[in-house]
Amino acid sequence: MLIKNKGKYIRHFGSVMVIPGGNELNEEQEKEFSKEMKQPLNAVLLDKEIFVVGGLSTSSFIDLNKEEALELISDTFDLALLSKFAEEEKGKGNKARTSLISVIENQIESIKNPPEDSVVKTED
Repeated sequence: MLIKNKGKYIRHFGSVMVIPGGNELNEEQEKEFSKEMKQPLNAVLLDKEIFVVGGLSTSSFIDLNKEEALELISDTFDLALLSKFAEEEKGKGNKARTSLISVIENQIESIKNPPEDSVVKTED
């Protein structure tokens, strides 16, 4: 299950951690997340659309339309998940959307090597 955390904060629902941006939950995490979302305080997060669950056209990255995929990529900071998106897209063979693969690779690069002006420097 793909979910998107539009908020600015990492949220914990039982043992499930949801970081800002795109998140992929396995079956066990999906069950726990769904159970926790039934709690009134957590349900507010869905009502206010801080979490997008099922609002994506699909639960699989390769089935997202280009606009949804681009938005999800730009909001995803999990390197493993970005790599998975790239592998899924490359696995489509000649139907792969090369522009998306390029955007994914650029997002990975910007996370691994952020621009110098965005790096927080510690005091010496």
